[in-house]
Amino acid sequence: MSINTLATISETILIRVAVLDTFIINPVSSSDRASFDDANQELTVTAVRVGEVYHKVILNLIDATDLVFEVGSVISTEPPNISSTGLYKNGILTVPLLLALKDRYVISFSLKSENPVHFRVVSAEPVP
Repeated sequence: MSINTLATISETILIRVAVLDTFIINPVSSSDRASFDDANQELTVTAVRVGEVYHKVILNLIDATDLVFEVGSVISTEPPNISSTGLYKNGILTVPLLLALKDRYVISFSLKSENPVHFRVVSAEPVP
């Protein structure tokens, strides 16, 4: 990067933070977004809204061919003030920002079964 580019970035960081604070949105950090751990075949969604309640959800990949995940754990959490909150409604789980293998996606799952709880990926679109 050139010195001019670095200076521009440095000057605008405070403005960006002020704008995000105005809308009560924190910048997304690696701990805020959903992520897939390839070694453990585990997808962690730090915040999923179900009605008015929020949960941290861990999904375990059980079928790599059909992209089926089983709910490993669900932990109640405080309402986050981040823009990457997942939403579960009418049998569809939508995750607006998933980091997988250094790529970013918006991903949707449909409920495949309730006992045990399984979700199947129905769409995954790259996020630029």
